[in-house]
Amino acid sequence: MELKDLLSEKNEELYKEITNTCKVFLKKNNDDDNVSWKVEYKDTYANIYYSESQHPEEAFVHELLHIYIQIKGYHKPHWIIPKDNMDKLDLLSKFVSIPLDNELQHHKMFKKYLELGYNADYFYNDNDQKEVREHILEFINGRIDDNIYMLTQYLTVIAPFGEKTFDNLEEIKSQIKNKSDLDFKHLCENVENRIIAWQNDDTYNNETVIKDIISYIPFMGNFCIKYNDNFIKQDKDIFRDLPFKYKCKINNGEYEIKFL
Repeated sequence: MELKDLLSEKNEELYKEITNTCKVFLKKNNDDDNVSWKVEYKDTYANIYYSESQHPEEAFVHELLHIYIQIKGYHKPHWIIPKDNMDKLDLLSKFVSIPLDNELQHHKMFKKYLELGYNADYFYNDNDQKEVREHILEFINGRIDDNIYMLTQYLTVIAPFGEKTFDNLEEIKSQIKNKSDLDFKHLCENVENRIIAWQNDDTYNNETVIKDIISYIPFMGNFCIKYNDNFIKQDKDIFRDLPFKYKCKINNGEYEIKFL
C-alpha cells in the first residue's frame, strides 16, 4: 500500500495542511498484533503504520486526524506524579497516557472526521467495535475492585459513536457506574460531562480538561502532569494546585523521585 492509494478529494486538504508542518510516512505494521493501524508523531515527521482493512481510506484519515489535532495544539500526556499517592504513580500514568489520552483525541477528532464527509460507521477499523463489545460485556460480568480500571472501561463505552458499538448503550453505562460505590458513579458522570464540554469547545489544548478529569478522582491530592516524554525534564509540567519541587533520577532503570 502507498500513500497515493489513500489520498482522495475528501482528505487532500487535510493531508496538505499536515504535510506543510511535518512529513508523513506510510509503513506496514509488523507488530505481533498487526490487526490495527497506529501513528507515531514526532513534531517534524509522522509514521502511520497500516494493516489489512476493509476501509483503508477511513483508517488512514483516522490516523491523520491524530496528527492534525496535535499540530493544532493537543499535547500528549506521558506521566503523572501524584504527590500524595505515589504508590499509584504507575497506575495513574498508564491511565493518563493511554486510555484517557486516546479517547480525548477521538472525541476531538470525530467532528472533523464527519465534516470531511466520512461515514461514522468506519471511524474505527473493521473489528474494533466487535472486540470492544465483547471485552466490555466480559468486564461487566466479572468482579473488579479497581476504580481506575473501571473508569477506563467507562471511557471506552462513551467513546464517539458508542451507540453503534452498543445497542443498549445507556444500560451498559448504568451497569458500569453501579459496579462500585456512589463516589464512582459521580466520578463517571463528572468525567463524561467534562468530555462532552471538551468535544464541543473550539480549543485543541487539552491541559485543562485532563487536569479537571484527574481532579475528579476522589483520592487525588496535588499532582503534576508531565507532557515531556523525557521524565526527568520538567519544562512541560502542569500542576493541579501550587507547583511543588521535586528531583528525579534513574537508578537501575527505575525512576526515583524526591520531593524538595
